[in-house]
Amino acid sequence: MMLFSAATISWNRQLYKRLPYDPADIVPVSPLAAIPMMLVVRPTFPALNLQEFIRAARKEPRKYSYGFGGNGGAAHVSFARFASTAGIDLLPVAYKSGPPALQDLIGGQIDAMLDGAPLLEPQVKAGKLRALAVATKARLPSLPDVPTIAESGFPDFEAVIWVGMAVKKGTPVETVNKLNAQITAALQSQTVREAYGRAGAIVRQSGVKAFTEFVEAEDKLWTPVLQKAGIAIE
Repeated sequence: MMLFSAATISWNRQLYKRLPYDPADIVPVSPLAAIPMMLVVRPTFPALNLQEFIRAARKEPRKYSYGFGGNGGAAHVSFARFASTAGIDLLPVAYKSGPPALQDLIGGQIDAMLDGAPLLEPQVKAGKLRALAVATKARLPSLPDVPTIAESGFPDFEAVIWVGMAVKKGTPVETVNKLNAQITAALQSQTVREAYGRAGAIVRQSGVKAFTEFVEAEDKLWTPVLQKAGIAIE
């Protein structure tokens, strides 16, 4: 049995008080892709860049709000981490999914979002939202004028919605390595890369050991974020 896993698997242990599975029973095989995330504000927000946004939020804690789809999802947890890193306190507003939050942001009912670039970029290009920064290590080719959070004063900050493949514990090592090699070969296909590109995703490849270390590092990174922000689901 193979599992198509996403970034949220890194903090499910902290998010849910009871899980129907043991995270230790999941063996990472290979990454697949990562969806860039971007911090945006309503176009009338009194900040033209990330530093101005941070100064405004620090000056008046809880005055401004950020929206997200799904309690404990990537958009929620990523903004909570950014807020903690930047030393700001915004009011969290939960929605059932990202699109309703996006509509309220465009309408001015909320002030900011940190979500997947494919969801936000069309509205930025249409002038309905203002992009302050992307959360990837490098700028996005499609938005070359938008700086990264890292180059805006937070060099260690990165947040992406990554996806990968895993198998259950006990799968023979030879099988895991063979699957990794097959996935890596498939990801080198131009057809696959173009398909991911159309979805706004960036292909990611690595060996089993490197991906396992990445997943372990993600768990250590995000668990304290949920604890500090008090993000949990009964």
